[in-house]
Amino acid sequence: MGTGNKCPHDSKCGSFDKGSKGFRHPAMTRVGGDYNTSTPNRRASFYEGRMIESTTPTCDDCGACCLNVGNPPFLLDMKEGTLRCVGGSDSRADFHRLLEAPTEARAAYVKNLNSTKGPCSWLDVATRRCRHYEFRPDICRNFEIGGRWCSEQRILHQIG
Repeated sequence: MGTGNKCPHDSKCGSFDKGSKGFRHPAMTRVGGDYNTSTPNRRASFYEGRMIESTTPTCDDCGACCLNVGNPPFLLDMKEGTLRCVGGSDSRADFHRLLEAPTEARAAYVKNLNSTKGPCSWLDVATRRCRHYEFRPDICRNFEIGGRWCSEQRILHQIG
């Protein structure tokens, strides 16, 4: 375990950083009060120098973050019937993703452009999965699974 300069995460590593939360492996990043490992769906936290791992929620059978947005939250604006970037690299990336999306995805986005209630127009409510996942907006790509907003939405929609 974490004695001397041994890493409690990997005995072959030989490095550690003893901070206010105990030992931290250099390959881990701090998110909220815990450290996230680079392995998806694993959360590591430290207690008295010992690493404790538990699973974090996944998107499987969830969709809570998509149930009250009405439309994919692209960083775009509609001016005189034409979609435009609002500025910045995220907006430009969103603009290009939407242009590359299938026709039915673009049509659903434009049809529900001002909608902010109900499920996202791209959400398949039966499977609770995004119909056009590979074209999803930047904000969806960066959404922190298991983070504060995710947890609040899961509680609101009573999803385990």
